Amino acid sequence: MNNKIEMNYEVRGILHGAGLEPTHHRVMVLSLIVNKRRPVTAQEILQELITQISINKVTLYRILDLFVEKKIIYRHSAGDRSFRYCFASAENNDGHCHFYCKECGQMQCISMHKLPVAINDAYKDLPVRIEGIEIRFDGVCQDCLQAS
Repeated sequence: MNNKIEMNYEVRGILHGAGLEPTHHRVMVLSLIVNKRRPVTAQEILQELITQISINKVTLYRILDLFVEKKIIYRHSAGDRSFRYCFASAENNDGHCHFYCKECGQMQCISMHKLPVAINDAYKDLPVRIEGIEIRFDGVCQDCLQAS
């Protein structure tokens, strides 16, 4: 299946805003992540990109590391030795969490605002500076539940 990556021209502005040159590879990688709207592995990214551009693993991982460093994307562990990457959109500035399906291996982003407790209240009295929060729920997604 050859799915053409929809170029998201807003990503050029995102890259400029982060102080990065919007090279073709960077634009393609970020466009793919933005368009997926769910966390994806580097392997998934590579499989889609190599049908459209010439890119190798080393280049892809350098771009992903740079995007994480510049806080353009988040990198999350799913517990399966593969990181997942998702877009750090403005609506996720307060952070977000994930649901990982142990059946199909898919990960979904969940807004922190949908959590039944205010995470900020959990650590506001701690004498530390929190620089990141990673919350992951593991279980079986609705699709897998319906299939079984």
